[in-house]
Amino acid sequence: MVPAVLIAACISVHGDDGREKKLAAARKRAEDAKGETKGGLTQMMNLVVVHYSDGMLLKGETGNFFPNKNLFHLQERDSAEMRQINMQDLKAVYFVKSLDGKPGYTEKDDVERAGFGRKIRVHFKDGEVQYGYTQGYAPNRPGFLIFPCDPDSNNERIFVVTGATEEVHFI
Repeated sequence: MVPAVLIAACISVHGDDGREKKLAAARKRAEDAKGETKGGLTQMMNLVVVHYSDGMLLKGETGNFFPNKNLFHLQERDSAEMRQINMQDLKAVYFVKSLDGKPGYTEKDDVERAGFGRKIRVHFKDGEVQYGYTQGYAPNRPGFLIFPCDPDSNNERIFVVTGATEEVHFI
């Protein structure tokens, strides 16, 4: 499948020789694939579980999370309400495969995975311990991404807010 952006670039460079229909079809496929189209570009929506420092949880979708931004928006699963989320209030943002999780599943922390960076252990201030891999931890940054050790985890990646951690150790 050819991305709509690529088709649009070809049309602008080479002229429209019947590609408008392909562009429209590509946009439609992108919209149907759980993306939101803005100005001809597809915005990917991510399923997330937002963990606040005070213990509150919100589940929903976001399309504008960026690790270097202080705010992002979350459309809640249950109410469909759009909320503005301030990163300073958070413990972590869990990017997940399913908002329902895997009840009863115990994540493995002893799985070795290549290509995900250095293995790390994160102790949060609330007592939780998370194991994973990171390529970008620095204590002076506001946050960092970790990838779970267990490929069968419901978590795809986790953005950890540095201020919510007690200790972070490379293993």
